Amino acid sequence: MTFAVDPALYERFMGRYARLLAPRVADAVGAAPGRRALDVGCGSGALLDVLVERCGVENVAAIDPSRPFVEHCRRRHPRADVREGEAEALPWPDGQFDIVVAQLVLNFLRDRRAGLAEMARVAATGGRVAAATWAIERGMEMLDAFWEAARSLDPNVEGRNPQTHVGRAELRSLFEAAGLASVELREIEVSANYSSFAELWDSFAVGVGPPGDYLRGLEADARQALAQELWCLLGKPSGAFTLTARAWLAIGDA
Repeated sequence: MTFAVDPALYERFMGRYARLLAPRVADAVGAAPGRRALDVGCGSGALLDVLVERCGVENVAAIDPSRPFVEHCRRRHPRADVREGEAEALPWPDGQFDIVVAQLVLNFLRDRRAGLAEMARVAATGGRVAAATWAIERGMEMLDAFWEAARSLDPNVEGRNPQTHVGRAELRSLFEAAGLASVELREIEVSANYSSFAELWDSFAVGVGPPGDYLRGLEADARQALAQELWCLLGKPSGAFTLTARAWLAIGDA
């Protein structure tokens, strides 16, 4: 799946969560000066920014199938090796990197097993391979609240399909199938601050992801009714508030 969206709009939708998650992921894989790192599915650059800061831009590469994201990241880091391409066919030789990471990417791959195998292939012996994905079964308040509000108005709303997400058991299975050793799984929780309900609603209204697709199919009055329902569901916030999200992080040794 390719995100053919403006990176700035993605930032308003999910970017704040990705940027909270990125330093925690970088800590877990030991990103440090001189370590060669690859960001698989770099998106708008949340993790890439952290890897560049910690490893040095000359040691960092990234790849994404979305041309707008690739161009955005190239502008931000012109000295990094940022390429357009897919995780299932990484254009680097075997054993090239000390760190290979995919943050919030696996559930969008055409072939998850092939993607993990490629990540393991380009990792140097003893290198660290990691992947983070939202722990949907543990709660992602932003999306949970949106779909709960939508279903309360229309019980036929499909909402998020759990089958498109990668759970704890599948993560371990994918890593072991890729031949990675000492596989460990961690749970990471992040909290995102919103200045107002209007800021949250705007993150959906920009039209990114499944919530954006759903909103585009609604008439104006239905959109307003959904916004009201979501506001009530969140306790009718009149000012700033916080929403939490949990992610699974799998790490293995190449």
